[in-house]
Amino acid sequence: MSFTGQAAGRLVGILPVTAEVPARGVRFEPPADAAPPSLGPLRQALADWDSGHLTPDLYTPNLLPRLAKLLARPNRAAGRGALQGLRYIGSIERALNKKDTPDARVSHDVYEARYAAGTWLCVVHLEGDGKISDFAC
Repeated sequence: MSFTGQAAGRLVGILPVTAEVPARGVRFEPPADAAPPSLGPLRQALADWDSGHLTPDLYTPNLLPRLAKLLARPNRAAGRGALQGLRYIGSIERALNKKDTPDARVSHDVYEARYAAGTWLCVVHLEGDGKISDFAC
């Protein structure tokens, strides 16, 4: 797909310039494969977040205190409404928290979480034992 838009700016900081700029867009198609094993744990983590209570066996010992601190914040999930659906998008390489393993980059699964009030992108990383060691939305 291609389209043309307008770009505006200033040349050398003072001379205003506006021009037609051609651009090309690519429609992103998520993989058709079945979701990875992180779907169940992520669904439980989101339920924990919405209920305000963590399931300790779901998280690694390093992640649990950080999530508990975030969970204590007021309005942490205010206005999101009920979870309407989760869709696996793919995976990315992302650094873990430096307290866990310095300079480590590991694969994180990326999901689209649809709520009544909007859509969030969530990333999750599972350790070999199936516990969540990194989670963010």
